Amino acid sequence: SVDLSGKTIETDHVVVAVGVEPDHTLASASKLQVDSKHGGYTVNEQFEAQPNLWVAGDAAAFLDPQLGRRRVEHHDHAVVSGRLAGENMTGANKAYTHQSMFWSDLGPEVGYEAI
Repeated sequence: SVDLSGKTIETDHVVVAVGVEPDHTLASASKLQVDSKHGGYTVNEQFEAQPNLWVAGDAAAFLDPQLGRRRVEHHDHAVVSGRLAGENMTGANKAYTHQSMFWSDLGPEVGYEAI
């Protein structure tokens, strides 16, 4: 069970992932550059981190044309950047131009979307 501000919820499992630090051992061996400001691995506009090595989703620190270098931890970005990286692995040579959007469901009939 979990106690949340005086309310107990019965559960079989609880997952807590607060303050997790990534293990960069494999990244260091692959010569990936870690973005010290945003975390994640530095990629170019095609999500290539090193020649013939692509990184996408929230692991990638990419250069947003409007907002500068950043990371995005959301489903929309994971899908779009993963698809782009996959296309570029086949030689598409496409740049990332997508403006990420965010969404959240706050209740059964309440949600929001934002850029």
